[in-house]
Amino acid sequence: TYVLRTAILVWEVAAPNTLLVAAVVRFVIWPGVMRGDGDTSNLRNFRNMLMHNFNVLLALTETSLTGGLPVRWSEVSLAPILGCTYVLFSWYMIDNWNTPANGPQFVYFFFDTTLGATTSYALVALLVVLLIFYTLFVSVEHILASMDGGWPFHVAFVVAVSSAVMRFRDY
Repeated sequence: TYVLRTAILVWEVAAPNTLLVAAVVRFVIWPGVMRGDGDTSNLRNFRNMLMHNFNVLLALTETSLTGGLPVRWSEVSLAPILGCTYVLFSWYMIDNWNTPANGPQFVYFFFDTTLGATTSYALVALLVVLLIFYTLFVSVEHILASMDGGWPFHVAFVVAVSSAVMRFRDY
């Protein structure tokens, strides 16, 4: 029973975070790289596509087409707790990802604590977007039931949400 309960809790945290990560890559990191040196080849490689885009497709397929695992409001606090832990871990590790001569290295530019209020705004924005995606996963069963169109509408839902957060190329 504990293993099954843990699996559900991990799902409830992972599903909305897949959309968050893909959206951050699409709307924040990718444009940031294009404004910088413009070389997005690392973002376009197969491994990154699997980590960001295919993960979204699998999560949406699970909730809309196959098993329909629930994401419940009663566990809404778990996803932000994971996010806060990730940010704190990233800040703790800034001196370990670079040589001391080169200074601290932040995983993402919006985690850089020297940016002042910008970092706080970015963290609040990440929390809001995560809660929006959590709400989407909580509501997906009701959304699909209200469509009442069978599997073609379920596929259309997966395609629509996927196309909103996935990115494959520069444009």
